[in-house]
Amino acid sequence: MKKHRPIKQRGRKPSKALQMKQQDAHLEKELNKNHNREKRKLQVIQGGKSPKKMVGKLIWIAAICVVAVAVIIINSAAPTGIVELVKVSMARSAGGSGYPVTISGSVPKYMVNQGGRLSVLTDTGLIEFNDSGREVYNRLHGFANPVMKTSAVRSLIFDRGGIHYRIETSAETVYDGKTEQDIITADICDNGTYAIANEDDNNVCVVTVYNKSNTPFYRYNSSKYYVTDVKLSKDGRKMAVATLTSENAEFKSTVLIYDLTKESPIAKQEFVGETVVSMNFENENNVTVLTGKRWASISVSDNKLTEYSFGTDRLLQYYTTENLKTVLCLSSNLSSADVRVVVINAKGKQENQFSFSGNINSVCMTDDRIYILSSELHTYALNGEKIQTDITEVGSLCVAPINDSAAVLYASGIVLYSEK
Repeated sequence: MKKHRPIKQRGRKPSKALQMKQQDAHLEKELNKNHNREKRKLQVIQGGKSPKKMVGKLIWIAAICVVAVAVIIINSAAPTGIVELVKVSMARSAGGSGYPVTISGSVPKYMVNQGGRLSVLTDTGLIEFNDSGREVYNRLHGFANPVMKTSAVRSLIFDRGGIHYRIETSAETVYDGKTEQDIITADICDNGTYAIANEDDNNVCVVTVYNKSNTPFYRYNSSKYYVTDVKLSKDGRKMAVATLTSENAEFKSTVLIYDLTKESPIAKQEFVGETVVSMNFENENNVTVLTGKRWASISVSDNKLTEYSFGTDRLLQYYTTENLKTVLCLSSNLSSADVRVVVINAKGKQENQFSFSGNINSVCMTDDRIYILSSELHTYALNGEKIQTDITEVGSLCVAPINDSAAVLYASGIVLYSEK
């Protein structure tokens, strides 16, 4: 019996039903493609970059923020540069055997507390002691009439009436410079900017301001005023200049405040019949001025003057702290033995006063203590309460605070007096 093979159809078109089914399947496939494509586009629009890229971007932003904060901290801690800060820290770090310390071979002139260290200017050099009494350095200056100005890190020593000056740190002599004309006065601020006032052939005086790299960038020419003092703000952006002139047979002091990006003064105050003793920047907008007759604060924004008058009293001694509290030693008689001790804050408000009997050689103050150096060392609380009296050696020169104690400078060295 024969087997029959299935017969293949050749050239026969599929039925209409089959064609429609195939078209539906193709259409569905295309629709799915378009849907997936649009979905991917939508994900890009709504979600942005992929999670991995987003994490990487966030890491970069965080790193930039950390660097920015680090720069701010470094600039605050080391306004003259991180390299200098490291050098200075290393120079000061070694311990000492404590106080008292001896000074020999030179005659001490005065002493200041410079950021927790004691800097002593002598007739031949500058000596620095750390808080443990170790001598950090002793460098000769060779000036006939040396004067010292200090900032947080650097010291500026100049020869008043001469042309030479030097800038020192605990680690090294940063700069040894000279001017063309005789130096009258100078100042240095925390970021290394410094100003020097000189006599001048074409003007009465000229004040030149230098950056921390010793490049001059600002100049004030005084054609009719004699400059007696200069003071820079901590960031070196503003400068106060005290001048002296004669008017109608009476001398007059004028304080000019400059923005070091502008030519003309931004504030000005006159003090008739008064000489300026000292100036300080309370902040960028206020300058405190001390004369022989009053304490005053000049507002840079409106040139308004706030003052504390001494009345008929005369100024004997004064000291201003870092937070700009000031202790004034005032007397109403020529003997200077009856003294009114006044404490005023940075706004010129009197916080307290008390009486003291005796001639005052020097005074200093901390946040909670007043030290008065007379024939003895007297310690007071800020409210005037007597804490103690210490017997001092003959020939005491000045007093400065350090380590919750009082450091007294003698011709032979430094002795610390602590509360018992």
